[in-house]
Amino acid sequence: MNSKFISNLFLIILLNLIVKPFYVFGVDLSVQNRLGSEIYGTYFSLYSLALLFNVILDMGINNYNTKNIAQNPQVLQKYLGKIFTIRILLFLLYSLIVLSTGGLLGYNQEQFHILLLLILNQFLASGIQFLRSNFGGLHLFKLDGLLSILDRLILIVLASVLLWSGLFDYYFDITYFIYAQTISYVLAIMIGISILFYKARNIRVQLDRKITYTILKRSFPYALLIIIMMIYTRVDSVMIERISGAEEAGFYAQSFRILDALYMIGYLFVGILYPMVSRMLKEKGNYMDLVDQSFRLLIPGSLVLAVMTFFYSDEILGFAYNHVGPNSGPTFFYLMLSFVGISLAFVFGTLLTAKGSLRLLNYIALGGLVLNIVLNSVLIPTKGAEGAALATVCTEGLVAVLQILAVHQLFQANKLYRSYFLVILYVISIGLISYFTSKLEMSWVAIIFLNIALSIVIYFAFGLIRIKDLKKIFINNGE
Repeated sequence: MNSKFISNLFLIILLNLIVKPFYVFGVDLSVQNRLGSEIYGTYFSLYSLALLFNVILDMGINNYNTKNIAQNPQVLQKYLGKIFTIRILLFLLYSLIVLSTGGLLGYNQEQFHILLLLILNQFLASGIQFLRSNFGGLHLFKLDGLLSILDRLILIVLASVLLWSGLFDYYFDITYFIYAQTISYVLAIMIGISILFYKARNIRVQLDRKITYTILKRSFPYALLIIIMMIYTRVDSVMIERISGAEEAGFYAQSFRILDALYMIGYLFVGILYPMVSRMLKEKGNYMDLVDQSFRLLIPGSLVLAVMTFFYSDEILGFAYNHVGPNSGPTFFYLMLSFVGISLAFVFGTLLTAKGSLRLLNYIALGGLVLNIVLNSVLIPTKGAEGAALATVCTEGLVAVLQILAVHQLFQANKLYRSYFLVILYVISIGLISYFTSKLEMSWVAIIFLNIALSIVIYFAFGLIRIKDLKKIFINNGE
């Protein structure tokens, strides 16, 4: 792979770091400030419910498809048209389950209207993810990266008209924002389909019962894993709204949307790491070196975020929102701390998934689900959003630790111990620096930028990553 490819790939990653945070902190944040925490809290709860069953739209097909195409690129034409048909059938099943659940939860007519729109949007969003799984499997990471931000770019343009053009100053409704999402998804998926059909000519969209059964059977372990993980990451929002009210759910959404943005950026990295590890396992490449470098790249950054929010969570939320809850600061810190566990799962869970250790991963995820439901049931009635965030920290921490232990049990992972030691020293150093800089008579914004600059210097000084290591992550094919 040439230097032009590398520079384009880094450009796409940079665009994601700009576009997705801008959407979260510019558009999504402005919508909540415009509507208020109670109205947005209702929307966020309904969105979480729609997302909770999102896996039915996929049934693990995306992960199976990425791995299958990465190892056997020639199967793209054979399966693509047939999978499109399968997804239509899954959409009908998904809609029935979500609407039935909404009825059991006692949603009113207005809430059902919003839920219907969100169901359609989830179908379109899952379609984009499926298109990306094909690009990732073919190692067309540039197209994968472009498609990952395309819908958000379109939505930013549409939302800018809604929020800041002055045309909707008199009246603004949450459904306007949802319609803008629908248009964005439709345009992005049309472009993605056009490109994919160009790459894989002579595709016939048809239902083949034998192939449908084969695909669903092989992808089911992936689907089960995603179902369990989706429940313990999204059920808290629904439980908060039902137990503590819409306003409390809105306060939780303030912090969770930042975690969600970080998750999406991390998932872009996984979209590159997973097909590479899959191919390297098949070709017996040096995949553990890639895992080690991935750990050094992701984990220090997540730890820095956790340290920064420990000292300045109230200031950050107060700057971002017109109104925050009394316990929003601790909620924000706990969710940022949980991103450390999520990042560890990105690294170690990706290796286990590529290895095919789905049964083990499902047992681990099931343990996390049980812990999360129990903790949410105990903590939300007394602590509201803060209790849900604390439950998330415990859940993601348990899952991460069990996955790390599993990797050391199944692989020769001794070389990772040095990285563990360096990262522990790194976070201790950053913590001490942040403590002393917090005593300075300076603006908290200036102190945060100072801490970030020092953390970057220490990051390279500790030798946690080098330019040649970055190249291994993005261009090593196991050769």
